[in-house]
Amino acid sequence: MAHYYNKTITTKNRIYVWRYSAPVYYGFPKTTRQLETYEKRLEGTKQGNSLYRSQMKAKMLVEANYKPYMKFVTLTYANAAAGREQLVKDFNAFAKRYKRTFGYKLEYLYTMERGTKGTKRWHVHAVLFHERFIPVKDLQRTWQNGNVKINAVDDPVNIGLYLVKYITKAAVQLNKKGYISSNGLIQPVAERIPYAMPIDKSLCDFYTTYSRKWTDKQGKEHVTTCELLEISLIK
Repeated sequence: MAHYYNKTITTKNRIYVWRYSAPVYYGFPKTTRQLETYEKRLEGTKQGNSLYRSQMKAKMLVEANYKPYMKFVTLTYANAAAGREQLVKDFNAFAKRYKRTFGYKLEYLYTMERGTKGTKRWHVHAVLFHERFIPVKDLQRTWQNGNVKINAVDDPVNIGLYLVKYITKAAVQLNKKGYISSNGLIQPVAERIPYAMPIDKSLCDFYTTYSRKWTDKQGKEHVTTCELLEISLIK
């Protein structure tokens, strides 16, 4: 059985560091399900953590696959509202047409949202990892179902933040992990560190702390405090 006090995840843009007040043990669960159950018990309630994990994973995936021409877009429908299954089917068809039209596979990460007014149409919020500049009119012809809006992004380095706000509890319930991504995306590099690692907070561009209650196998309740630090690799 092993443990760690710190966990780091590195993307192209930044380093994330989680520092725990008590050791986090791992290695003893026999199955993936047991491991997930243990981590959920440590980190908090299932629903709240599912949303947090989905948002963080999506943000880090976007950063790990950063490309100069990537765009945050919204795909909408011109006519009848589509259901979730139809939307997934239409997006897959869009990805196939994209490859035929532009000559390379579309890499993406998207989440779905249903409107709350009028026809309550479904639409897609997506990050498209383009390899070169593609005009919006060409994307719209490739989408074929309605409008394509390229959303204004003031800080392209933090484009993941623009997508995360659309990953809601409803999205997690729809897709389990809150988003859908293409195969083959670069995964962030994770490392567990078995000792308390000092960090100069002045180097961080984001810092927060939170506590979680959890119960061990003997029924004893514990409180673990965690510090989350983000260090930008782009100055």
